[in-house]
Amino acid sequence: MYVLFLATRYLRSLWLTYLAVGMVFAGVFAMLVVLSVMWGLEDFTRRTLRGPLSDVIVSRPHGLRMDETGVLCGRIRAVAGVKAAWPVVEGAGLIRQGSYSRGVQIYGLDYADPEASRELRRFVEAKRKKAVTWPPSSTDGAAVFLGEHLDIGEEGDEVDFVTAAESPSYSPTPTMPSVSRVSGKVAGRFLSRSYWEDAMGVYLPLAQAQRLFRLNHPPCANRLHVRLADGIDDRAAAIAIQDALGPDYRAMGWSRIAAQQVEMLAVENQIIAVIMAFMIVLAGFGILAVLNMQVTHKIGEIGLLKALGGGRLGVAGIFLLSGTAIGLVGASLAVALGLPFLHHINGVNAWLMSTLGWEGFYMARAYGTDGIPVLIRPGAVVAIAGGAVLASALAALWPAWRATRLHPTEALRNG
Repeated sequence: MYVLFLATRYLRSLWLTYLAVGMVFAGVFAMLVVLSVMWGLEDFTRRTLRGPLSDVIVSRPHGLRMDETGVLCGRIRAVAGVKAAWPVVEGAGLIRQGSYSRGVQIYGLDYADPEASRELRRFVEAKRKKAVTWPPSSTDGAAVFLGEHLDIGEEGDEVDFVTAAESPSYSPTPTMPSVSRVSGKVAGRFLSRSYWEDAMGVYLPLAQAQRLFRLNHPPCANRLHVRLADGIDDRAAAIAIQDALGPDYRAMGWSRIAAQQVEMLAVENQIIAVIMAFMIVLAGFGILAVLNMQVTHKIGEIGLLKALGGGRLGVAGIFLLSGTAIGLVGASLAVALGLPFLHHINGVNAWLMSTLGWEGFYMARAYGTDGIPVLIRPGAVVAIAGGAVLASALAALWPAWRATRLHPTEALRNG
């Protein structure tokens, strides 16, 4: 009991204790807030990196056509972890309106298939900022959706699509690329948050895209997109799909396609985590200085305690308990205030913008988000707070060892 009593008394008697608690609080609070925002940005960027990419994309070498897509999709759906599969026509072409034309990336989807068109519908709703009626009305004819940053066409305009496609396989003439053309009506814009897709992407109904690329006799596709169940690793699923389809097909998970960007995000967050951890290390040095000062100020009391029979473990326990208590209080306050702050961070940022007339500490337009994205990982919160408490306890080892080394007679004389 005397260990707890003296540790509490020593902590309350020195005002620098509150400074040490504040340092731990600042370190944990900053690390929790910054990393939660960075994890939110990583999660947002991972999703926007994908653009129209599904979990797994199946193709043939050199973009060859895939016949009997219904049979192929059935074999894919039989693979464990696969939720849905559908055909897609994808390729480069030109969009024309009057005398103006520019290059685009064309995606052909079956709008009536809820799984195939789910992402496109979400992109359209993100642009309009409201729910939309889906699928598009048949009175629109070939309903075309253009990327937000594509500088051609307005809603309701007629546009043409031109590409060089090979002659159909049934043609008696040699298979030679020639100009293929279809028309469509702009049904709206979409916002995927991926700048490349928003500046270059175009969606057409699957039948129109098949006509454009001459994949309509018989109707076929040059890509198959696959959606996996939650928690299924896309790379492992790609290997299983590859095995199910055979060597004539190639299946690739989206994270492999965007491997460089995904790894860059992970490394960036690791670097930030290391930098933020130094704040907690700095707080540990502050605790070491505070407790070392306490040992110096309490030399006489420590000598008296040892003369009355206080053991080394008891004397060391006073300062180890003090250091642990500082870390525990500081980390607990940081978690108790940090989590509500993260839940209301967009409101705080909006208040700063309206009150001070500046953009706060986050510019949404720089990242393309509607607000500050936050991802709170409970395990990481526990690890950060526990790491701070552990660092505080370790910082108390040197003062505790120094106190145990004091000789009772010399301590009483010098104290």
